[in-house]
Amino acid sequence: MIRQEERYYSYIIITMDYLAVLASYAIAAPLSEWLVAHLQAQTPASSTPLLFGEELLSSWLHFYDLLFPLLLFPLLAMNLSRVYRLSRISTLGGILRETAPLFLISGLIFFAFFDFTVRYQETAVMTILVIASTWFCFIVNRLLVVFFLRKGLRQEDVMNHLLIVGTGRRAAEIAMHFARHPEWPVSVVGFLSHRPEEVGDVKAGLPILGGIDDLPRVLTSTVVDSVLVSETIQELTALRQIAALCDLAGVDFTLNSSLVSGKAKAPFLERYENTNLLVYKFVDPAPFKLFIKRLLDLAASSCLIVLLIPLWIAVPIVIYLDSPGPALFAQERVGKNGRRFRMWKYRSMIPDADRLKASLSHLNEMDGPVFKIKDDPRITKVGRFIRKTSIDELPQLFNVLLGSMSLVGPRPPVPGEVAQYGLWQKKRLSVKPGITCLWQISGRNEIKFDEWMRLDRQYIDNWSLSLDLQILIKTVGVVLLRKGAE
Repeated sequence: MIRQEERYYSYIIITMDYLAVLASYAIAAPLSEWLVAHLQAQTPASSTPLLFGEELLSSWLHFYDLLFPLLLFPLLAMNLSRVYRLSRISTLGGILRETAPLFLISGLIFFAFFDFTVRYQETAVMTILVIASTWFCFIVNRLLVVFFLRKGLRQEDVMNHLLIVGTGRRAAEIAMHFARHPEWPVSVVGFLSHRPEEVGDVKAGLPILGGIDDLPRVLTSTVVDSVLVSETIQELTALRQIAALCDLAGVDFTLNSSLVSGKAKAPFLERYENTNLLVYKFVDPAPFKLFIKRLLDLAASSCLIVLLIPLWIAVPIVIYLDSPGPALFAQERVGKNGRRFRMWKYRSMIPDADRLKASLSHLNEMDGPVFKIKDDPRITKVGRFIRKTSIDELPQLFNVLLGSMSLVGPRPPVPGEVAQYGLWQKKRLSVKPGITCLWQISGRNEIKFDEWMRLDRQYIDNWSLSLDLQILIKTVGVVLLRKGAE
């Protein structure tokens, strides 16, 4: 649970640290020359001119031999210390304890190995300034991350929602551990009990949501990212059944001890104070790949939003002229493991089209819970064109930019469809939804519902950055050929 989020956020912190190193170098280089010039001239600081233009560039080049080891510093820090562990940077005292020895040793190494004979004063002052300013930035970076973890991560869409199987002493202790550490991005949603008489009661301030047999119902009706078996289950068959249900739904299966081998992507051990947990990931965690995927989402969505400025102006005008009403259509959709969010599209139907859906249900041409009509009477003339060309999907670039969606991932369903899912179909919700997916490039509305679900599970089980790239490239061709769009 936490270890994967910890690795993900460590990439964010190291990026912030690299920016801190560059900023510290950019400031410390001219400042050190300015200070040395002031000290040597023994003039008031106000009369010593600051460096600008070519002099500023010269000062940066003057200390270029210090820049390379400085740029290696965050990478060495990541591998040789614990300054990128969320559990080690929860307080200012913890940050100081983790970073102070690192920077003290680094300063001593700089003074021991660099040649200060030619420009002793300048290099010494530069070293002191750049290490001190980098240390300050490292502390600020981690304080910002801690603030974000404690404030920003207490939101519904980014917490790891944990369901605990068991209601004994160890189960309560685990729940209280997480409650005492708001910087840990884990929220316990409740318990499942071995004893039917406990259902509906409260344990450690949290509800007992049902019995062990109620696990499928709870997984489909509640936002759950991980299931933790906190106590020994006498029958190994029951334990394997819980793991199989987690696999089927695409949520993490976690044990308080190593009781089963399980079928999982990457089982690993986590330790929280005196509690050892064995975590089974049934969906590829790959923190570094997820980090790169998010960077690509941010870069691509930002560039496309800027490049498509003419469309942001023209399309709403055309929509309004064809059918008066708002150009944008916001609809509640279901994202990762049941999280709700507002997805944006250009309006392609008449206003209040949802109210007519019930009267048209007999015309539905899709099997399963999905509602599609080939010649939907609610679609406007412009709406039919922007659907054929997928222009109606463009506002979802802002969903990608804000993080509720990705460029590639299973299409986000509406809550009414999810309510009719079987447990095996829920696994398509185990990753962030996307604008395009295997279904989009394989025929879209021409594909039956179960085949659509199978394609989404295939994407999740075989996900990689290269697969995302292949889907994006094929999507361009599908959009140009208007294949499967209605």
